[in-house]
Amino acid sequence: MKCGVVDIGSNTVQLTVYRYERDSFHPLLNRWETVGLAGYAENGSLTEEGVRAACRVLKDFQTLLADLEVSDFYVFATASLRGVSNTEQVMEAIRAHTGVGVELLSGEDEAEYSFRGATWGAPSPAGLMADIGGGSTELVGYEDGVITSTVSLNVGVVSLFTKFVSGVLPTQAEQGAIRAHAAALLDTQTLSHS
Repeated sequence: MKCGVVDIGSNTVQLTVYRYERDSFHPLLNRWETVGLAGYAENGSLTEEGVRAACRVLKDFQTLLADLEVSDFYVFATASLRGVSNTEQVMEAIRAHTGVGVELLSGEDEAEYSFRGATWGAPSPAGLMADIGGGSTELVGYEDGVITSTVSLNVGVVSLFTKFVSGVLPTQAEQGAIRAHAAALLDTQTLSHS
């Protein structure tokens, strides 16, 4: 059986097509488009232009999936929609324009799924995994393949760039401001234990 998974992220919208057989899956295709949804946020809400950009990519992916005869696909969003104030309206608009339902992942779910994907089929004795995205960063502590603690930070590379960088590349002062912001944010967090 073939199925598609679409990740609506703060920077990219990514499609992966898998073949699923006997409790294992094999990636067949990976396609993504840089949309930069975080850049479409104004006053805490995703703009209509941002919704149209997401819908355009989803429709392109639907066409590709139909060409590949993949009828089952699953769409989820992370900080791209979790971090805006009009999440429900955006999800309704996406459904109205594409017929696609979007599942919104919590930061905790995103951390767990990131860990499962990163360690699938690989030894994971003990450590700390970091998944740095466009709008959020998930940290997962683990031991013997078991998650021991998680935290989801509402900060990623796109959100930091938007907040602190005025040009193409960050100046030394802007880099210092980013480091100070990240350090202060980490100081206020504690890992939740599973």
